[in-house]
Amino acid sequence: MRPSIFSLKIHRPQTYQSCLKIADFWIIIISLNENICILTNIHEILLLHLENLISSSKLNKVAFFY
Repeated sequence: MRPSIFSLKIHRPQTYQSCLKIADFWIIIISLNENICILTNIHEILLLHLENLISSSKLNKVAFFY
């Protein structure tokens, strides 16, 4: 099952559990247990890796920010 993609406003940034800086837009990934990982400045070559990360980590929601 593919993750749902939707826009999301940041209300409580203090809830972020982990933050990974990869490289032009913000991506917030919310896992089933509500841990949040931020990836920023994703390049096209990393999109496949991102998709693998999502599927392997059982993440259910992804939000994109420009």
